[in-house]
Amino acid sequence: MSFHLDSWLILTVLSAIILTIQRIFQKKVLIKEHATMYLTTFCFLMWLLLVPFIPIYGINVDLNTLLIIILKSFILSISWLLIVKAYRHMELSAVEPLKNFSPLLLLILAFIFLRETPTIIQLVGVGFILFGGYILEGVIHPHGFKHINVLLKGKYTHYIFLSLIVGAFSGVLDKIVLAKVSVLTMMFFEFLFASLFTFIYQSIRYKGYKDVIYSLKTNGLLIILIAITTLISDWAYFRAVAIPESLVSLIVPVRRLTSLFIVIIGGELFHEKSIIEKTLACLVMLVGVYFIAS
Repeated sequence: MSFHLDSWLILTVLSAIILTIQRIFQKKVLIKEHATMYLTTFCFLMWLLLVPFIPIYGINVDLNTLLIIILKSFILSISWLLIVKAYRHMELSAVEPLKNFSPLLLLILAFIFLRETPTIIQLVGVGFILFGGYILEGVIHPHGFKHINVLLKGKYTHYIFLSLIVGAFSGVLDKIVLAKVSVLTMMFFEFLFASLFTFIYQSIRYKGYKDVIYSLKTNGLLIILIAITTLISDWAYFRAVAIPESLVSLIVPVRRLTSLFIVIIGGELFHEKSIIEKTLACLVMLVGVYFIAS
């Protein structure tokens, strides 16, 4: 299937919408379940969902690419573990805006390792998205922008930023791997090895397979829904990355529109305050997307 140059934007926005649904489901599970228990079960279910598609996409991959995927899976496992712990112990609306700093990290790494050179206008767009995320963080909490200084000192905030730094390296590896294998092939091996890494960690620290069984009994259906929405969202994201003309340093900022959707939907579902201020902050982010797509 061929894509027009601008198709990466459509795929990325679709990914952001589906990812919003995933985040809401995930928060419901993490209210009651341990972060590592959930993550191990989730990675295993994601891999199982990809197995039936093997006849379609195949799993042929050369050794060098496989080693890169293994490294990527290990990096992602660390990043996911840190961010899931943050989701477990912080408000969803607090975590998402902080994650808007990830494009800045990825922009730097993509420039260094991939030699990607966005235009000045596109860089301005990235700035708008980051600034919109900063405004969101300021209006979400009762203490306004003063809360940010306190928040930045928190343990789980440190987890978020460490997760973003680690995850940025994974984003660079995406572009390298997808130049050699299909999206679903990469995802198959990625979750295969992520399942192994998280299961080893779960077995060392906790009860291993017993935790997975317990997780499936208590929240199995919901985690399956999380896995399905993740699969759709990740497919759209990686398909956008796989387009030769696309820039990963621009795709990631657009995908961060998830924070916009979560603020709006959260306001409707949970009757949150400061909806007007949050909406205005989200519009700042939309301006950024307009510049990125121009």
